[in-house]
Amino acid sequence: MRLDNLAFTTANRTATKEPRFVVQISFDTINTDTYYLTSHPISGLSGANVIEDCLQNISGTTQKLNPDKANSTIGAITVKTVDVGLTDLQKTKLDNDFGLKGKRVRFYVGFKGHDWDDFIL
Repeated sequence: MRLDNLAFTTANRTATKEPRFVVQISFDTINTDTYYLTSHPISGLSGANVIEDCLQNISGTTQKLNPDKANSTIGAITVKTVDVGLTDLQKTKLDNDFGLKGKRVRFYVGFKGHDWDDFIL
């Protein structure tokens, strides 16, 4: 179950919302080599591993159960970005045997005016 903080809950209940998104990708299995891709500059989130204003579109599906076929899917997410060095970053990582296949990806959401600490996973 997701627990929202007060800042997120308050902003999420307003009639007009201006969401901000962050996708965290990990290039290693212990999740120490991570990069943050953002839809807008995010207060409190900065550094060499932050690539701002590169997210263009995020879409996804949640878990689906199909009892007729006796199968299920856990969901999927698609992230479209502007290539502001992402291809070069991936090539450098792949050249050093650090790819994204099978690695952790996290999706965070907040709202305009929120600090990074107010975003939820």
